[in-house]
Amino acid sequence: MDVRSTLGHIDGKAVDLVRLVSNTGVEVDVIGLGAAVVGWRVPTATGLRSVVLGATELDRLTRRREYLGCVVGRVANRIPRGRVRVGAEWVTVDANEGSSCLHGGRHGWSSQVWSLEVDRSKCAVHASHVSPHGAMGFPGRVEVRLSWRLEDNTLHLDIGATTDRPTPLALTQHLYFNLDGQGTILDHRLRVDADRTLVLNEHQCPTGAWTPVSGTSRDYRVLRHIGLSGKGSALDHYFGFRPERDPRRAPVVLRASDGALELALWTDRPGVQIYDGAGLAEGVPGWPQVGPWSGICIEDHDPPGAAALPHLGDVIYTPDRAYRHQCRIRIGTVS
Repeated sequence: MDVRSTLGHIDGKAVDLVRLVSNTGVEVDVIGLGAAVVGWRVPTATGLRSVVLGATELDRLTRRREYLGCVVGRVANRIPRGRVRVGAEWVTVDANEGSSCLHGGRHGWSSQVWSLEVDRSKCAVHASHVSPHGAMGFPGRVEVRLSWRLEDNTLHLDIGATTDRPTPLALTQHLYFNLDGQGTILDHRLRVDADRTLVLNEHQCPTGAWTPVSGTSRDYRVLRHIGLSGKGSALDHYFGFRPERDPRRAPVVLRASDGALELALWTDRPGVQIYDGAGLAEGVPGWPQVGPWSGICIEDHDPPGAAALPHLGDVIYTPDRAYRHQCRIRIGTVS
């Protein structure tokens, strides 16, 4: 089941909203602006519970973004010094956070209006976008297409992209979750099947080195409370999954503080960035539910910095090598 409407127009392009409803009563809202998931509601014993930060009013979305629910790219996370290595050459891209390029630059894919196509036979929506050569400094004309498919309590995400010349690609759906539907996520419990995190410099950019989580506040190999650790953000790190982990077991699990709902995430990426939302500003008109720690962001993508530090992973795609990314997220009652 789906419901489609138009929220308004940006630069002459219609911003559409599609609501998917599964046979278990789960509702997911996606919009064309930033290919964003702006609503996700799950049945509980007391009714539908909203589990992501977002809004469906266009004026709110354009007034405040913070990448809530958007697809970010061409490269998610930070590119140190705004420089990517493509073959033997260094390419300078848009620096929108100090000297770093964050989430593809100031006019990255999260700010573009994507075209939406509904597939009613599969309870799915397909989104597409064409990024021209030179956009935000990135080389190559890229055609990207993603699909959301809602099956029972699971949202399946499938992203594919092609380019006409070598270019870096590392995408993610930038979702903020709050399984309580209100308040903060500090009493949520988290498990991440990762034994190491990337070392960061003073600009929150990766140095290229890894450090073990054992004996640190970043050790979430066993389900435990998120809580606070000192001042500011306790969690804003890239976790590298254990290579020997069981692929049938979800590498990321998040549980509501009341135990009513649990999230399980599977991905073909080698790790996740997890951010506890400590820096989410409050008091912005139209966003009363958003504030510090009001949502936890779980971003499945390739190691940040790989576009400049090739030993972290090959994120350069060519006409002969298409980008493919699959993820699925289940949110339901605790089994």
